[in-house]
Amino acid sequence: FFSRISAPPAEYSRTSPWARSWSGAEATPAQTPSSRTACRPSAAALEKLSAVIPDCLSLSERLRSALCELEDVADSVRAYTDTEDPLGRLDDIEQRLSDIQGLKKKYRTDADGLCELLEQTRDRLKQIENTDALREQLESARSAAERSMLSAAEKLSQSRINAARLLEKQVVSALSELDMPKAVFTISISPCPPSESGADSVEFLVSANAGEEARPVGKIASGGELSRIMLALNSVFGSGGKTVIFDEIDAGISGSTSFRIGRMLRALSVSSGAQLLCVTHSAQLASHADSHYLIEKHTEEGRTSTAVRQLDEAGREEELARIIGGTEITDAVRAAARDLMLQGGSSAGSV
Repeated sequence: FFSRISAPPAEYSRTSPWARSWSGAEATPAQTPSSRTACRPSAAALEKLSAVIPDCLSLSERLRSALCELEDVADSVRAYTDTEDPLGRLDDIEQRLSDIQGLKKKYRTDADGLCELLEQTRDRLKQIENTDALREQLESARSAAERSMLSAAEKLSQSRINAARLLEKQVVSALSELDMPKAVFTISISPCPPSESGADSVEFLVSANAGEEARPVGKIASGGELSRIMLALNSVFGSGGKTVIFDEIDAGISGSTSFRIGRMLRALSVSSGAQLLCVTHSAQLASHADSHYLIEKHTEEGRTSTAVRQLDEAGREEELARIIGGTEITDAVRAAARDLMLQGGSSAGSV
């Protein structure tokens, strides 16, 4: 087909004159049977006359020789007409040229573009013809990939189950230090549709008090309990150098527990490089901080505003004394605040 697209113009130029000339050659004597038929009796008659007119014998022989030459020419002409019809050939070429011009116009391209389009169409046709084989190939590849995925998911699930049991023990131990000795921490692992993270749905369940049903961590009612649970999780996982905010983590706990929480927070910050922000009313917890910011409200001209300012060492001592002693701050209270700051500042080395 490639040659048939590019060949017609040249073939047309070659065939057109031949066909036009051929139309005039079809009626030549060599093509006319009556001409040859008439020559044979004439040659016989001249041969009979040779008895009377001797020269007629040579004329008869010449006529018979011409007849043989004429028949030979006729045979040669028939050889051309039997193998190919020039006029029919010309019509075929002209039709092909018309078809090619129509395709060029339809696809807005030239002969080379038609050849390229044909090759693309052949490729698509092969794909269509091989659809069943291609489908089987793809199904086989999909099945192999699915088996590989499920095998990897199963191994991941088993690894999660093993890690979950260890993590449960570590978190429960950390919660016990945070004044939650009755807390229950479990990890629920249930199957789910496979995804890039495996075929498990993982959920952390917590019961803060004895007799309570374990619920998802996100549904824990108490903000203080939630902060302590998050601290326990971060102390086991590490915070990965991020910023973590703990709000009211000291709510409802004793001073000694607050001190242990502060120590755990400081240790977590040192080990992970994380920045920990704690909103607290506990002097024991605040004593472990590297920086202490005081949040104050002011009312001026009937409007309330909030200000945040960083405290220096003297300011920290005064604020911790205020938290410990309330409205009356004595020298003994200030001494207790200084002692608390010393304990908090040195606790990181003992953890």
